[in-house]
Amino acid sequence: MTYGKQVVMTCDVPPKRLSNLEERLITRFQQGMVIEIESPSYETRIAILKLKAKNCRHRIPEEIFTYIGENIKSSVRAMEGALNLIIRFMDANPEIEINQQIAHTLLKELAEDEVIIKRLSIDEIIKAVCSTYDVTYDDIKSNNRTQPLATARQVAMFLARKLTGNSTPTVANAFKRNHTTVVHGTQTIQKRIDVEIELKKTIEQITEQLGRKPSELFY
Repeated sequence: MTYGKQVVMTCDVPPKRLSNLEERLITRFQQGMVIEIESPSYETRIAILKLKAKNCRHRIPEEIFTYIGENIKSSVRAMEGALNLIIRFMDANPEIEINQQIAHTLLKELAEDEVIIKRLSIDEIIKAVCSTYDVTYDDIKSNNRTQPLATARQVAMFLARKLTGNSTPTVANAFKRNHTTVVHGTQTIQKRIDVEIELKKTIEQITEQLGRKPSELFY
């Protein structure tokens, strides 16, 4: 930065949530362009897996890519670890034809942060939010912006982005909204979570009801 060069930095939290750093550095980071790098969509996860497997001497069935892509979503590293486990099994057992059942058994034994994650649909999330906020499914997709409906809608968008692995355009389509509205909604909830303890607790409770861990929301 001293020499006028561009610097690209990555982190798993926004600059304002960084700890153990001088305030002047955090302010400097905030002055730059801060953007969220979205989790890869299902299609992108499959493409990444196939690229990683390109030099593998085994033919990996399509169902294996599908299984990993649907269930291992915490990070690209976790997906790569799952794929490597499959490849090592194939190396050690060339006489056995790998299938989804074997993959399920192998991947169940991954470390806790790489366990099989329940795949959620956007509809499941909307219904859970509706139950918590006592609103209807049609309300969520309506243009009504009154409270608490507006908050419920943004919470549903936030959870859909965090827990389904779907891209922003896909989430926007499900809510009958545009890309900008979903980005604004998810960012609004993220900011409110930082200061509103009750809202954070509510969102964590909904996440647990859906069979997922609240820690997935704050990576």
